[in-house]
Amino acid sequence: MFQQFQLTGLGLDDTLTVAIRHNDKVQEATLAKYKNETYEVVSISPDDTNNYMAYDYVVIRKKKGAGKRG
Repeated sequence: MFQQFQLTGLGLDDTLTVAIRHNDKVQEATLAKYKNETYEVVSISPDDTNNYMAYDYVVIRKKKGAGKRG
């Protein structure tokens, strides 16, 4: 599987793309926690190949107004 993301001009230049083990439940996600910060899920690119090592790509953006509480 080959995927290429062109982020410039799509409003995705302030995002992170993370790869996770394939999980059907991720399709329902709207928020994600990464490195102790809350992110909005922008898009999900699932790997439905049923391969043993299948990974989904999740594009996330830091949630506005979400800060660390100390």
